[in-house]
Amino acid sequence: IGLASCIGDGPTEPEVSCDSATPLTLGTFVTGTLAAGDERDVDGAYLDRYRIDVATAGTIRISMVSDDVDSFLWLRSSDGEVLDTNDDDGEGLDALMMGPLEIGCYLIEATSADDGDTGTYALIAEAL
Repeated sequence: IGLASCIGDGPTEPEVSCDSATPLTLGTFVTGTLAAGDERDVDGAYLDRYRIDVATAGTIRISMVSDDVDSFLWLRSSDGEVLDTNDDDGEGLDALMMGPLEIGCYLIEATSADDGDTGTYALIAEAL
């Protein structure tokens, strides 16, 4: 989770907001593709950014599965602060995170653990 505190000449955190992210309804699967031309994270991996709006505080599970890439998830607050990351807590190389979230907007970044990887994935965020 330490990328939020990069210093010196290293990579910097992107400017992100809930307004610029693709809405993701809790409980709904989406499919996406990491591809050349997508935005890149601080490590150079392609990423797609989604927003979830949590209307009731509680436990949220976020899962990213792919046969093409080593799934990696970032969870950020509405102002871009890194709250959690996950690489392989799902099956195989799939990413899975679960934990309590308060009411508000959160950003999910679906990406790959390996920079430059391309391919399709499925993503779901659900209240438990």
